[in-house]
Amino acid sequence: MELHPQNLLLARARRAYEWGRLRRALLGALPLALLIGPALALTPRVVPTVILATTLLLGAIGLLWLGHGYPRAALLGVAAGALPLGLVLCSSRLGHACAGSMCMEFCFATSALGGAAAGAFIGSWAFEKRVSALLLLTASAFGLLTGAMGSTCVGLLGVVALAIGFGLGVAVQWVRSEVAS
Repeated sequence: MELHPQNLLLARARRAYEWGRLRRALLGALPLALLIGPALALTPRVVPTVILATTLLLGAIGLLWLGHGYPRAALLGVAAGALPLGLVLCSSRLGHACAGSMCMEFCFATSALGGAAAGAFIGSWAFEKRVSALLLLTASAFGLLTGAMGSTCVGLLGVVALAIGFGLGVAVQWVRSEVAS
């Protein structure tokens, strides 16, 4: 079966359009290297960080390609997640002594507090702008992925502390918005 020249031209145009969108998405996700690079360089647990970074990068590329408001939510999530990422990575390097459970308590607290701040930031945006649940979920997923790259330094429990703090931060903003309305 032979394609009509007009259909062939439309197919080529569509393919060129999608390739252009993919190239834009790849370039748009490139700045994540500014977070992923230091996270990989500073973490003692490289494998979980690589898995989280790969998920973050592929998710960003996919959402940038998709469009429809999701890239803005993803960017907000990455920005919010940079806070717990930076806090945990810096706190593990600022000369505190990791003797016994003392280090673990400090790193857990840093993960939880950073997560709470990120959750409050995303929750405040979501409930003030009255965004859809899907955009809130997108921003939250990207915030948690970004922050978790740092929280893996204390293992799975560090990520759990981050998630609990994050959930509490979002919940506080939800309650605040409900009381205000």
